[in-house]
Amino acid sequence: MTCLGTIAALATGLTLAATEPVVIGTDAPFPAYTYVDEAGTITGFERDVMDQICDRARLVCTWELAHFDQLIPGVMAGEFDVVLGGMAVNDERRMLVDFTRSYYGTDPEEWYIGRPGAPPPATALTAVQSGTVHEAHLRRLGLRYKSFTTEPEVLEALRSGAADLALGPFETRPDIEDYVTANDLDFLYSDLIPDDGVAMAVCKGNTDLLDSLNAALDAMRADGTLATLESRCQLNRPNHPTKGETTDEKTATCHRADRACWCGHGTGCRASGHRGRLPALQLHQRRWRNRGL
Repeated sequence: MTCLGTIAALATGLTLAATEPVVIGTDAPFPAYTYVDEAGTITGFERDVMDQICDRARLVCTWELAHFDQLIPGVMAGEFDVVLGGMAVNDERRMLVDFTRSYYGTDPEEWYIGRPGAPPPATALTAVQSGTVHEAHLRRLGLRYKSFTTEPEVLEALRSGAADLALGPFETRPDIEDYVTANDLDFLYSDLIPDDGVAMAVCKGNTDLLDSLNAALDAMRADGTLATLESRCQLNRPNHPTKGETTDEKTATCHRADRACWCGHGTGCRASGHRGRLPALQLHQRRWRNRGL
């Protein structure tokens, strides 16, 4: 398809360092990756990454907020030149847009939260954010679900009893952990939703912009800038027990402050703040990883 956005108008051979702004769309969904701070500014790891790209590629960049389910349709229609915000790469989305090379890995295990004793996903009504890989997963499995435009609406449906479970990028986020604790919820069931990492998307066929973004990302990876931004945003967490914790082959413990788990083979995983055993956990070791949307 033909891109209708700003950069597409430069496909006649003009340099990307044009005065026309590159419009970046995001949902700014979750700390510390992309979020809106108390001053109303879009910030976080992906904001820092994109600011670096704009500087290196000499792009004039502007930011716009949109609901997550508007991002891919928006970049396809030319409303945005680039969209990002925990955007998971998969084959279904590759049919619609072109992605940069991935700049952050994801953990395929995603969790359903709900009240202890809630029915399993096969019989439950699950709340989910529209346009996400989580919604596509539920649709593909033929499970009962109700879609909401924003994550706060998903969580409110669960809290109010309008849904039995909620599925989303929940497990590694302290803000969600606090919500779970405050509302007497728990991490109940998990599913594997694999993808190819987190990346930015542009309109399909917009190779000029895509090449420029990838060149900047490659340079940032080579000179250590990406690793520095990850460290500054505290995206990487220690992969070992904290003081006072022990592990053995039969048990597994999680520590809320570290957000890391150490799981024995074939066991469940216990966590302070998690009541009882977390079913279906099969990973023998967990790392702090981004959750794709």
